[in-house]
Amino acid sequence: MQKPGILTCKKHAEFSGIQKPSPKTDKSAGWESMLKGLENDKKIFDLDDKSELPRLISFYSYKGGVGRTLALVQTAYLLAKKGKNVLMLDLDIEAPSLHDIFSDKINLDKGIVDYLYEQEFSGDKTEIELDNIVSSIKVDETLEGNLYTIPAGVLSAEYIYKLTQLKPKFLSQKEYLSVLLKKVKEKLDIDLVLIDSRTGINDWGAFSILDMADEVFFFAYPNEENFNGTKVIVDLLKNLQLKKFTIIFSRVESDGGLDYAQQLFDDLELEQEFLSIIYNPRLALIKEFPNEKYLDEYQEIADFILERDQIEINEFYISNYVNKNEILEKLLNKINNDFYITEAEKKLMQDRYNYIIADSKVIENRFSKLTENFRRISPLEMENGSNLVGFVKNKLAFIEDENFLSSNHFEDLTDILSYFYYIILVTVNNSGFKTNFSTRQFDEEEYYNKKEEFLELNFEQRIQKFKDLVFVEKESDSILYLKENREGINEVERDINLVINLDVFANNLTEAQIKLLNSAVEFIKEHLPKIKVKIVLARDFYDDNSELFTDLLELYQLEWKKDDLKKLIIDYLFSISDQIKDYLNVINDANDRASFIEKLAEYKRKEEDKIDDLEHDGRFVNNGVKIKTNNLLNLFWGIRIKPEIYLKKVIDYFYDQLEVKGLMNPIAIADILKKAINFEIENNLANKESFISKDSLMEVIEKN
Repeated sequence: MQKPGILTCKKHAEFSGIQKPSPKTDKSAGWESMLKGLENDKKIFDLDDKSELPRLISFYSYKGGVGRTLALVQTAYLLAKKGKNVLMLDLDIEAPSLHDIFSDKINLDKGIVDYLYEQEFSGDKTEIELDNIVSSIKVDETLEGNLYTIPAGVLSAEYIYKLTQLKPKFLSQKEYLSVLLKKVKEKLDIDLVLIDSRTGINDWGAFSILDMADEVFFFAYPNEENFNGTKVIVDLLKNLQLKKFTIIFSRVESDGGLDYAQQLFDDLELEQEFLSIIYNPRLALIKEFPNEKYLDEYQEIADFILERDQIEINEFYISNYVNKNEILEKLLNKINNDFYITEAEKKLMQDRYNYIIADSKVIENRFSKLTENFRRISPLEMENGSNLVGFVKNKLAFIEDENFLSSNHFEDLTDILSYFYYIILVTVNNSGFKTNFSTRQFDEEEYYNKKEEFLELNFEQRIQKFKDLVFVEKESDSILYLKENREGINEVERDINLVINLDVFANNLTEAQIKLLNSAVEFIKEHLPKIKVKIVLARDFYDDNSELFTDLLELYQLEWKKDDLKKLIIDYLFSISDQIKDYLNVINDANDRASFIEKLAEYKRKEEDKIDDLEHDGRFVNNGVKIKTNNLLNLFWGIRIKPEIYLKKVIDYFYDQLEVKGLMNPIAIADILKKAINFEIENNLANKESFISKDSLMEVIEKN
């Protein structure tokens, strides 16, 4: 007795009058054509018109078990969270997974294999429509976008028979999937199709990664078998320049596995940066996907996919809505004329630090201006500290006097204290906040007169002399009262800052002079807390003499981190916010070029002509709308060195170059930005993806 199943299905095909249509003459891009292209030393180009199709991205691996399907599902979910409508298409038809992963969410018994079989063998008598194979995956009601899947089908004898009858090499010459995906895009407004590809070197794998996909993510486990197969395919694609592809090492062991994966990746000799997914054994216990708890590992993939939308938005905006050169000229003027204080520099102003270590060029170009931003006023409270009644004006002396610590003036602690007394006396009598003391401003005769007066005093009297200079009369113009009633206010004291730039003569200092200076600073810290002494030293000098500086004094090495410099650049860009206020208001709610155009037109209609309360603590805040500063940086200089390749982001490249060249400071940043802006303007570069092209930035950095 004949068993039902494959033979039954075969007879059904034979006796139902099915006639296989003649194949179309369109060329396919399979493994065979790849090898011919390599043999003939020519590129293969996909000539199909895909303008009406969604963006097609294939997830491929040479071998199975590398976490490819899991990565696809998690990435699809992340994209849907960003407002994308995503279709997951299972073309791993010989070992399908999506139907099982979403078994509780799929109520259909047909899939892509059933659809292709019917298209190939049923002629015009097709019964399978879109609704028969597409399932909506309801995961999270808060998703901004939507998730859909077309599974391979339900695994059965009939499924296996249909699969054996389908020849991907011939299917690729026809338009079955193109027609289907056009319908999917029209009906469901699909933005992205993520294709779970067949593993290995076979026709189904070639069909999904060579014929269908716009771009490919290659997943590989870091071992020899995976690597060797991946390298063969990658070398083919590199030589033929056939596809945009990105290599991802997956299931990498965190303990030592990263180094080995990096080594294998380097052997591939790719232009892209290393990208990996760390193995998490807990994933093996998870039964429901996508899973919110384990998204971080896949965020980088989703972000990279989304970058193309940002590029298209910026290109449209710069091309149609702004005068690029006018904005660059305003930014250039801002950098030339404004002085921004970085977070690192704000820290050095804290009272606790006595020694500030910085590069000589930074000291020369920034410290005089930095001193103008020290705390100018201090709060004045009632004697019991219960109520704020006003503010008292502080004083600052910036000393660049080569006479200071010179051997003919300073022999002991009393000499230094008498010099400080003279400086403070002049500063207090000056009506302004800051008094500059240079060598030519040193009045030797006046100094000696004050020194003689000071030396005649005993210890307690000298301390009192200093306190008298700190003390402020209640009726003095140096006090700003908030109310008329001044009862309960007794002594009022102000802060007096002495900032001494030793860089102007540090190389002539002796060990004895440095020790003498240390003792003077320690003395003032102990007896005169309202007098703040800060001594600025060049880094080279300090490195050569660090053993001379006492541990009793607080030292701060002025160094800039990436976040400090990012905030500085944002401060510069903030100056052009008025010119791009429409962009700032719209970009946060737009997830592609089309939605940006729509929302921008809506904004223009409302004629909202001002932005209120713009701040930036990693984002702009505009009437309750948070706008990420990364969007502004991307508009300024783009996202990656080469957008189509997973290379360093421009901002990371910029930082790395600054570190390599020893330019990690605000002066170098301002100089590079000014030169890059001038280069862009003078050469009238046509770049529309950002205000500053990556070529301009790289040109300037390479010459520094």
